[in-house]
Amino acid sequence: FMASGDLVVAIQAGGLGKNGIRVQVTSDLGLTWTPAETVDGAAIPNGVVSPADENHLVPTMAYTTTGKLKLAWHKPLPGTDSEAYISTSLDGLNWSAPAMLPEVKSYVRLKPGRAANLHASGVTAALGYGDTVYMSSVDEGTTWDPATPIPVTPNALLLSHHLRANLVEGWLHIGWWETLPNNVTKQTLKVVTVEVK
Repeated sequence: FMASGDLVVAIQAGGLGKNGIRVQVTSDLGLTWTPAETVDGAAIPNGVVSPADENHLVPTMAYTTTGKLKLAWHKPLPGTDSEAYISTSLDGLNWSAPAMLPEVKSYVRLKPGRAANLHASGVTAALGYGDTVYMSSVDEGTTWDPATPIPVTPNALLLSHHLRANLVEGWLHIGWWETLPNNVTKQTLKVVTVEVK
């Protein structure tokens, strides 16, 4: 939900390796929906904000404390490579041209922070091939601090993770499930708190 009361939803739409990221907006709690109209001045059929002739996956959105919507997703490439993108909107209908995210290459997650802080996490290659990292931006994604690996225990496997930001103190809390070292049948929950500028 945005401050206006409008609800903006992003989904992965398509199939058979031809997925686009579709965005729609409702101002009446879901009775009617309006598809996104443009990205950087180009028409978007049915609210698809990423090229539907390629495979664009796993959208994530964050509504920042300054009233901007941030949308990120990734595109698998041959082998173990991948690219992640981020776009910005003020109303959910008109989106900036996608910019490539540094270091995070797949399964991006966005979380708003205090003031103009924005946090992202994801994998540094295709899922299963890279490290899971997090990074922060003090200018809502224009520039990013270097990515930092989530400190998974040696010989353990990270299963899932989540980010939460303290909007008062500016802390970033990272929680994750990992297996016990050399034991994939048992898991434990870990949490780390990071101070953000």
